[in-house]
Amino acid sequence: MRLGGTALICTAICAEILLASPAVWPLPRSEAEVPEVYRDLQEGAVLDLPISVPNLERGVYTYYQTVHGQPSPYGLNEPVPRRLRQNRFTDFLLYLEVGRSVSLPRSLPDLELVVGADLLKAQGYRYIVMHEKLYTRPKAQMIQTVLDSLFGPPREYLQDGVAVYEI
Repeated sequence: MRLGGTALICTAICAEILLASPAVWPLPRSEAEVPEVYRDLQEGAVLDLPISVPNLERGVYTYYQTVHGQPSPYGLNEPVPRRLRQNRFTDFLLYLEVGRSVSLPRSLPDLELVVGADLLKAQGYRYIVMHEKLYTRPKAQMIQTVLDSLFGPPREYLQDGVAVYEI
């Protein structure tokens, strides 16, 4: 009698969980794929753009790091890494990302951009990976113009919507 009652209660609980609960069943899951570009990167730190995406969305850069295994400036709980804020080049990129403008200023701070890019190289950065899909089209064009002028044309990974600049 006791065993039958226990079995009945367990069956009722399982039925409630599977049939009457508002929770989704089966549990949802997502596939996480790392873009092919990260398998091609060699030695050297990687700067993923955009910088201005929120912390949790930027966490995907850390996931990508599990494939390329190289250093990255991003932490999981740091809004904007201090080193990127202190570098004139990356600070300018951040300014372009979060600003309201849809075109570049008439004159760029050329010397500051070159010195900032050189500083990135001296700190061990070798790649800038630009995730074009995460930008609006005007923002992507502005950032690409700046990066193209400093580093030349990128390697394009059209299937992933990514451009890779070698510093």
